Amino acid sequence: MFNDGLINVLFLLLSGGIIAYLGDIAGRRYSKSKKRLLGLRPKYASAIWAGMIGFLVSAFIYGLLSFVSSDFQDAVFRIQAIKKELAESSEQLQGIEDTYSDLQISYKDLEINFGKLEIDLNDSNNQIQDLTILKEQLEIEIMNSSKQAEVLNAQIQTLKEQGLSLTQELSEKENQVLTLKEEEKKLNDSISELSINLQKTENELLEKNNQLDDLQKDLLQLTAALNDAEVRASEGTLVLVKGQELKRLMVPADLDPLLLGDYLKSSFQKMISDIESLGVSFAFETADTLAARALGSKKSGNYFLRTSVLSNVFVGDAVKVIFEWVPSGIIFKEGEILAERFFEDTALVQNNYLFLQSLISLIEEIAESKGIFPDVKTQKRVFYPTWKLTNRAEEMVSFENGALASVRITKDIYNFESMSKIEIIIEGQ
Repeated sequence: MFNDGLINVLFLLLSGGIIAYLGDIAGRRYSKSKKRLLGLRPKYASAIWAGMIGFLVSAFIYGLLSFVSSDFQDAVFRIQAIKKELAESSEQLQGIEDTYSDLQISYKDLEINFGKLEIDLNDSNNQIQDLTILKEQLEIEIMNSSKQAEVLNAQIQTLKEQGLSLTQELSEKENQVLTLKEEEKKLNDSISELSINLQKTENELLEKNNQLDDLQKDLLQLTAALNDAEVRASEGTLVLVKGQELKRLMVPADLDPLLLGDYLKSSFQKMISDIESLGVSFAFETADTLAARALGSKKSGNYFLRTSVLSNVFVGDAVKVIFEWVPSGIIFKEGEILAERFFEDTALVQNNYLFLQSLISLIEEIAESKGIFPDVKTQKRVFYPTWKLTNRAEEMVSFENGALASVRITKDIYNFESMSKIEIIIEGQ
């Protein structure tokens, strides 16, 4: 309701009234005392005394107000400074008002610019929306590109692996080329050597042609002899075939030479007796001469003696023989499996028998390739009784799902004996 200035005015009015009242009281009391002051009459002394009291009370009140109220201090002691500050503030206010006017103008310009900025902002928002759509499209394209990049990376990895493989292959090819060059050099050297050898061969061929001419002459003579033999064969009987083995004797290395001679003589004597019973003769050959010839070609060590016919012998002809000392040795060992064959259709004994016969024929071929000679009497390398073969064929019938037939050696077999130490083993599937 009341501001500070009004309160101060009221207080001053009230303090003036109090001061006048107190001065009046003090003057009346002092005039009643009839005292003099500074030689003055009481009438004047009371007036001075009232003034002094008023002065003191005023001083006290103003001092109190100055102590209590800072605004009073400013009003009494700083009025000029306040006026100066007020003038400065007025000038600053005028500057502020001018600035405010400028700011209003700037504000209007800002409003205009703000309108333009709103338009630009709307355009920018539209552009942002377009950019957002474009961004989404680009993200989709990036995702697709990433997938394509993964595929391309996989393809690149595959190509790198293929490139590495091709590099390795190229290195191998280069090594092969170097090897081929070395081989080419060797081949050229070999060609040079072959050229030299070819010249030598041509010379040898010339010599062979000359020998061939001689052989053709011998062939004509042999053909004439064969024609003569055919005539004789048509007229007579062929008893022995060229190369047919007549006797096979195993001769131990530690046998005494004297006993060996007697052993050969007795063996040849029996051979001559058996052969001449067929209608042929040994002419001028005897057991002694045959033994002497055989001993003359014998070598040291374990050998067996094969005695064979030199040429075809007909009834009435003389027999001519040749000797062959062959080193003896083990060809097949005990327990060795020579062949295994599986036969599925085992229902018929006849089929089983034919299958086993083919197995025996296979063993015959194996024996021949290993150097087993045919038996002197049977001219076969493999001997397996027919009744055993039949029993094995019947045994195979019991195996409905097929049978495995294997040929096993029962004892060690030497090259001077036939393949009689064998056994056929039948096993089910």
